[in-house]
Parts: sequence; C-alpha cells; structure tokens
Amino acid sequence: MGKGRWLPRGGLGTFAVGFPSAEEPGDDGWHIEVSFAYEKPDFMEWRANVHRKGRALLMLFLFSDVGIHDSSTRIRVGSHIDTARQLAPAKEAGLTLRELTSDGFAGSAHRLEQLATGPAGKVYLCHPFLVHSAYKDYGK
Repeated sequence: MGKGRWLPRGGLGTFAVGFPSAEEPGDDGWHIEVSFAYEKPDFMEWRANVHRKGRALLMLFLFSDVGIHDSSTRIRVGSHIDTARQLAPAKEAGLTLRELTSDGFAGSAHRLEQLATGPAGKVYLCHPFLVHSAYKDYGK
C-alpha cells in the first residue's frame, strides 16, 4: 500500500470451501497468510516479515450465509499483535511458515477465539498477521 504501489486485483485469491464432515479436514491448523518466497517453491518455506512485504489485508468473504455449524474460519482476536512481536526480531528476512507454525502459534493461544460467521456478503477485513484456522464442525 502507498503511493505508486497499488496493483489492481484480477481475482479474489483462494476460495476455501468447508463442508461439515465427520472426517478430519487436514487443514485446520493455526496459521497466518505468508506473503513472499525466496527461491523455494515449498509453501511452508514462504515467509512473512514485520514489514508485511507484499501484503496489505487478509479479507475473508462470505459468499453464503455462514453459521456456527457451517465450517467457518476460526479467528484468534488480537493475535496480530502476538505475531508482530514474534516476527520483529527476524527483521526484513522474516520467518518461514514452518518456523511460525512450529509451536502452533502458542504465543496467541490466550486470545479469544471467534468464528467468522454472518450473512452472505459480509467481509472480514483483517490484519495480515491475524492467526486463523479452518474450523472442523460436524454440522450438528
């Protein structure tokens, strides 16, 4: 963000679609959205730094009504503060997703968990360091 840095988006990014299931989803680990890579194609080696290189906001779009039993996204409210503190010592180089997730984001475990729910059309505009996860729900 900033003067001369605006790039129009050609799409909305990744569409995470959750369906209630008795099976483990396999993607319900706590994480942040990393934003840059050096030479490695392994996504776990992608990085984030305290300067948020290449990232402005995390946007969660609800394209249908999402209730508490609709496999929504879990959010650790205020966790962006903990992530910034975790990233700060790594300076410009930042940390890899593997390094960030090695302790399951224990530094934000004390934060209130909230589900991203609401009517179709609702958009959550979040800090890119917000710790979030898919939410396993059995559709009860």
